[in-house]
Amino acid sequence: MLCIFIELGFRLSADTVRIPDIAFVSTERAKQIDPDRPIDGALTLVVEVVSPTELAAELARKVDQYLAAGAQVVWVLYPNVKEVHTCRPGRTSATLAGADVLEAPDLIPRF
Repeated sequence: MLCIFIELGFRLSADTVRIPDIAFVSTERAKQIDPDRPIDGALTLVVEVVSPTELAAELARKVDQYLAAGAQVVWVLYPNVKEVHTCRPGRTSATLAGADVLEAPDLIPRF
């Protein structure tokens, strides 16, 4: 089971703390979280919603950092064009749009 956190800091390395728009972590991991401090280590699933002013290079860097820290999947939502880019370790990615189904059955069954 996963727990959802919104706007909570995660320490991905000694000098990098990121605050994803939405983060999912395991229930066991969630029990150890102090919401007043950045959480050390990886997230299970990360959701980033792209703003109109966000640069592609910075967004790619965030995705790389999340995956390098152990995230199992990163969803990048592009609301203006109604697309979702899914990224997994090993550079596997896909672009979903229209009637495509966004899912992560290995992480969130029956989502």
